Amino acid sequence: MLVTAVEHQVMTTYRSFGLMGDGDIDIYNVSTTDVLVCGTGICLFTSGASDHAADVRIEIWDSTPEPPDGWTSTEYGADELDATEFEQQSLAITNDISVPIIGPPRIPIEPIRYRVEAWVTGRERSRQTHTYGATGLERWLIRLSPAR
Repeated sequence: MLVTAVEHQVMTTYRSFGLMGDGDIDIYNVSTTDVLVCGTGICLFTSGASDHAADVRIEIWDSTPEPPDGWTSTEYGADELDATEFEQQSLAITNDISVPIIGPPRIPIEPIRYRVEAWVTGRERSRQTHTYGATGLERWLIRLSPAR
């Protein structure tokens, strides 16, 4: 069952944005070529371009959800995030890898390992038609559910 959902526009920086817990974050062993990759305390989502506002929906589930409708012709990635050691059991949306952005609230989570799945449309379009500050180039669906 869907526990919570947050929708927000996120300004990409260095072709990425992230979900960040608290505590140790290891960005040096994270590749930003895939749609998504999780490291210690953070998941990074790779955009097609920098400095544009991506439309992002983040969903927290208490079990593995069915595949989403309408996202079959999109780019996809999956990884795992270990949230068992976070002091605050929540995630912040970040666009510069180290500092949460102001605006959206922290997203409450449980102290477990999560499967993180991401679907994105518009990455190729954002590479080709990028303009600083553009909106509506990319649309993201990010789902966290308990890892098996």
